[in-house]
Amino acid sequence: MRTGPTCSRCKPRCQCTLPSRNGVSRRNIGSERASCLRFPFSTSLPSFEAQARRSLRNTACLRSLEIVTEVLHLAHVKLPALSLQAIHGCSKTLAVTRTLLAEIRGNVREFFLLEQAERQSSKFTASQRKSVRAHYDAAKRRLFAAKTLCEPSDAPSGLLLYREAWFCLTRAILLSDDEHVDVVQLSPDIALAKLARALEGRNLTVPPDVEYAKGLLIAADPLAFDRLSAEEAARNVDAIDAATLWLFGLVEARSPRQLKRTRVTRQALTAVFACALALSMAMRVFAPKDLALHKPVQATPAGYETTANGAVDGEKNGRFGFHSEETDSPFLRIDLEKVFSVKTIKVFGRGDCCFDQSIPLALEVSTDGVSFRKIAERTVPFSEADPWVVDAGALVTRFVRLRVERRAYLVLGEVEVYGKLAK
Repeated sequence: MRTGPTCSRCKPRCQCTLPSRNGVSRRNIGSERASCLRFPFSTSLPSFEAQARRSLRNTACLRSLEIVTEVLHLAHVKLPALSLQAIHGCSKTLAVTRTLLAEIRGNVREFFLLEQAERQSSKFTASQRKSVRAHYDAAKRRLFAAKTLCEPSDAPSGLLLYREAWFCLTRAILLSDDEHVDVVQLSPDIALAKLARALEGRNLTVPPDVEYAKGLLIAADPLAFDRLSAEEAARNVDAIDAATLWLFGLVEARSPRQLKRTRVTRQALTAVFACALALSMAMRVFAPKDLALHKPVQATPAGYETTANGAVDGEKNGRFGFHSEETDSPFLRIDLEKVFSVKTIKVFGRGDCCFDQSIPLALEVSTDGVSFRKIAERTVPFSEADPWVVDAGALVTRFVRLRVERRAYLVLGEVEVYGKLAK
């Protein structure tokens, strides 16, 4: 590897460099005593950029980005602006992804453990919790009433109820922070100012809908909502509804006992769901495989916009998958492609009507596709809900054929074959 330019404090063959990483050797890079840079100038710029892109995919690249940038600067290598944007873009994407994952992990933990809610609830006195709960319940009642006003002409009344719900929640939040605050005497503008300081003290990012709703809530004109057009009223209802729901999430009105009950319920339901999911997956994995699924099929010419493959496509649509033309002894033959030891054969009929149009129906098997022998016969109607199930024992065969023993239509919903490879 060729050496790059040396600093004024080092000799050309100085040995004070640290072991190289990704082709770069350095000593105290980032400090005033940086010296002895070795850079692979034989590496082409596109190749180095590709290597940088690959390395930046790793989380560790966030710690080494500053080192890489300084190495390029000290080695007098100028990357195009697009390359620098790509490097910084990758680092920002990884940082945002890491932050998002941490936030999701924290939200999931809080949902199941309710640690923050329990800490906040434990700080309340009995009277404080009672006051917070009273304003919280009042807000819920007003919000419920506002949501029942669905007609455009009811929008002004709905907005007034939303405003009442908003101020009930504002008083609940202020009481959560200070038990002794006199929320009854607060005017709307003072209440919103105190709410803004309370949210700032909690280091919360206020959604745009909240800022938009503030202008509507402190309107001095008592007929302000009545003067809105239908479109403006609907837009304002959506904004205030979103802002009100956000405020609901900031109020913790549950007692420690209620939080404990909620935590146990959520964890129990999650455990039940996880067990059900695991059982479902196990049943799917270990369930017998349909040997006829998507296998080659030959049949009497089909009609009614169906094909022979519709009988082995794995779908039951409530009507039929295959519908032949009317002919003498219409049939459908499935090639399993290998010789299997068949245990069960399920024949699903149509699902809408006329369940007797394909009887008597013979079930025949063959190992060579030429000589067939009948193993069962259906003489009573069958349907998609009530299929014809044939227990074949350990029948060794490759071809399965269904044939109507008269001039008729052969109509099938699905044919399923279960078994295993013959030894």
